[in-house]
Amino acid sequence: MRNMDHIELHRGGREEAFPETAEDWPYIAERAEFARYPGNSVPWHWHSEVELFYMEQGAIDYRTHAAHEHVRFEEGSAGFINGGVLHSTLQSPNSAPAIQMLHIFQPSMLGDPAGRLQKRYINPLLQCRGVDVLKWSPTNPDDMPFIDLLKSSFSHDLQRPQNEMALRNSLSELWIQINAKAEPLFSSDGASWMTSRDVQFKAILDFIRANYAAAIDVPQMASAAGVSERECYRIIETCAGTTPAAYLRAYRINRACELLAHTTRTVQTVARQCGFITASHLGQVFKEQMGCTPSSYRAARQNLDSTRQKSR
Repeated sequence: MRNMDHIELHRGGREEAFPETAEDWPYIAERAEFARYPGNSVPWHWHSEVELFYMEQGAIDYRTHAAHEHVRFEEGSAGFINGGVLHSTLQSPNSAPAIQMLHIFQPSMLGDPAGRLQKRYINPLLQCRGVDVLKWSPTNPDDMPFIDLLKSSFSHDLQRPQNEMALRNSLSELWIQINAKAEPLFSSDGASWMTSRDVQFKAILDFIRANYAAAIDVPQMASAAGVSERECYRIIETCAGTTPAAYLRAYRINRACELLAHTTRTVQTVARQCGFITASHLGQVFKEQMGCTPSSYRAARQNLDSTRQKSR
């Protein structure tokens, strides 16, 4: 299981990249410790894979296309995020340090992509615009069989013979229950997904993504969305659960993490390309957000990547 402290995005967009997955095994298990993420949050992103998770500790808030709303997942709860859904996560206020265990996979691994199972039981869920996020709560006795099965599914040691088959069987059993929970929503046309506020928020996100390396401010964000500065503050606080400055700072730090981990660019260059005035400015903010210096973060990630390569 991969321990995470940031996400990697495909260049020029918000699609998350999973370089460790294989074409013949489109699956990865992750353990996300939100105390290690910039701003205790994961910025807006999407992926074609589905996301199935269990909250080991603490609580997090998920926001999806229906950006004016969020779903809180407390300790012991489980959740499902459909493929292609734009979403972000934030550790809930006053929560213990949140820890999340995730299966991220292409459902095609559950059956022949051109076969009956895909057409009858997988595609209807993937293609339903009304199903973005589902929740199973430990306070609901009817949800406990699913939660218990999900918890046990993380115990498969994929280095041992036959355990890939065992994991696939577990995911198939979970998929049956996901379908049962989602079936009442299959007739939904998803019309509630995109409100005018959603459109405005996405315009702000697109502006930040395209201009985060420059000295941007709230008036520019507001102009990009065609709203007032006050409304811009309100949109970001409602949709992202934070202030414009904090969101921009977390976005820049997340991008800096990617560059430090996967390039040999100097800290000064990384700082400049991520919107920080100087390397020392990046170092100060990075230490506040990540608990270490950019150089020590890079060294730790390179050591981790080297260890992973040797273990393959």
